[in-house]
Amino acid sequence: MIRIVSAEPLSDCRLKITFNDGVSGIFPVEPGRRGGVFLKLLDAKVFNAVTINPDFGCMEWPGGIDLCPDTMHQDMTGSESEAELHSFAALREDEKSESPSSLTSRKAGRRSKPSTRRLSAEPAVRAPISIHEET
Repeated sequence: MIRIVSAEPLSDCRLKITFNDGVSGIFPVEPGRRGGVFLKLLDAKVFNAVTINPDFGCMEWPGGIDLCPDTMHQDMTGSESEAELHSFAALREDEKSESPSSLTSRKAGRRSKPSTRRLSAEPAVRAPISIHEET
């Protein structure tokens, strides 16, 4: 399980991070892009109040704002998390063990590849919507 073992707030809403597997680097939090509660982190006092949750190894700020260490690690390394790799391997094993007829009928209503969508506590990023009134 990936956990953050050290973190230091830097300027421009960035964090100097070290994970329990030795990976370290600079992580841009980008509160403006994340939106919602993350906008509170634009205040340097709030951003600098960051701590590491000792139970989950995640980044936390006052007000219940947090970031998932698995997602941060993946963003910094570009690799899949251990949990995702194991879940994909389990999916492949399940499909191998099914009979060809049940596999064909089950696949008829779904995509042929497993989803690579990441799950995290981070909010979805949505493009701004502009409304133009006609005159």
